Amino acid sequence: MKNKHFFIIGGGDLQADLVLHAKKDFITHVFDYNENCFCKDLADYFHPISIADKEKILELAIKFNIVGIATAATELGNLTVCYIGEKLNLGTNSYECAKNTTDKSLMKKVFERNNINHAKYFILKDEKDLEQIANFPVVVKPSDRSAGRGVVKVFDKENLKKYFYKAKDFSYNKIVLAEEVLKGRQFSVETISSHGKHQIIAITEEYLREGEFANDFLETQHLIPARITHHEKKIIQNEIIKVLNAFKINFGASHIEVKFDTNGGGDLKNANYRS
Repeated sequence: MKNKHFFIIGGGDLQADLVLHAKKDFITHVFDYNENCFCKDLADYFHPISIADKEKILELAIKFNIVGIATAATELGNLTVCYIGEKLNLGTNSYECAKNTTDKSLMKKVFERNNINHAKYFILKDEKDLEQIANFPVVVKPSDRSAGRGVVKVFDKENLKKYFYKAKDFSYNKIVLAEEVLKGRQFSVETISSHGKHQIIAITEEYLREGEFANDFLETQHLIPARITHHEKKIIQNEIIKVLNAFKINFGASHIEVKFDTNGGGDLKNANYRS
């Protein structure tokens, strides 16, 4: 008989496989503010609590003496997982790690401290901060959102103000980044980490929309394995391990995007951690 409790943060359809897998061995609890969410009836217990309500979920985690906590496909959920996991010593990444990999303004600071190549950027909190930007185009994006929400290439000052406010509306923390536009081929790297040991699973060549849709940065195709030279592969592998260690990622899957410049050097575009 199952007698150990396991928490799943998020109850959408993208968390369904996680719920069903955990349910084989544990009493499962799903948390989601949507009382009609996809996983409501899949789990043993459903709690209509926002996945951002870390303290309330922590109270229940202590009450049920949980043995594990996880999420899938939600960066906001990853913050809660790591917060509770660190508090209860459940073998997750640290809360600091979760913050640094979901907030791009913090991510940039980690890059700088560890001499990791990245796009030049400006932090935009108020309209007056827009005065810093003199060269175009730039990529405007919310600091703490994912999946391309609020991301757009801006070509002039006339549109900068409009897209700054659009990105700010998307952002939870109301911080916006404006980055230089990097040229070159784009790749993503999938990794698995356990107790601070890292394994690179795949290097993927990415294709983005072109023509009139080129400025939304949406991917259209993936090619695995990527068409790269042995030298390029080594550059990517070395950079990826450096990134994982810099962010102190100890557990789970990661997805890191890399932009290669035209002279064959490695130029890191971004690091997006996925649990």
